[in-house]
Amino acid sequence: MIALAYSLWQDGQRGEAEELYKRALLISESTLGPAHDTTLHCLNNLAAIAKELGRQGELDRLLGRRPGEKRVKAIER
Repeated sequence: MIALAYSLWQDGQRGEAEELYKRALLISESTLGPAHDTTLHCLNNLAAIAKELGRQGELDRLLGRRPGEKRVKAIER
């Protein structure tokens, strides 16, 4: 599913790719957990698609879901 989503994204079919990445993310989170590489890969690519489409709020929300972000922000302060 992730490979198909990537192919669609590279072909310019962002809407279709986004839907597949969202489905893959749900499956990955529920089976592998939020910190697994596959889950993070889906989050990253969804964030990249959101950025390409100019959806800053969605981009921020997706990036904020990554494990460790709160710890990194606390360390930066």
